[in-house]
Amino acid sequence: MFLAGRREPVMNVLGMGPGELLLVLAIALIIFGPDQLPQVARQLGHIVGEVRRLSAEATAEFQKSIQEEPQPPDSQPRQITYQPPPQPDKPAPSRDDLKPPY
Repeated sequence: MFLAGRREPVMNVLGMGPGELLLVLAIALIIFGPDQLPQVARQLGHIVGEVRRLSAEATAEFQKSIQEEPQPPDSQPRQITYQPPPQPDKPAPSRDDLKPPY
């Protein structure tokens, strides 16, 4: 994202520019105070880390479930060959042979 008249990109964290980020930090400082703000940030960091870990585990489990089950290295792949059905000894009936019984 560029600002008007500037050529270098502007910092964009979670869809917020630097002004919005400073506003959120100022509001957090007012709400929690300077004493509790490090504890709140630490707890938020733990929560974000836990969510990332759970997300990574769920993604890995999903990827594992959609992969094909590998074959053991000693097993041979099955070969499927077409075998035509056996031919009857007598020829198929002609149209004249198929008359109704009445």
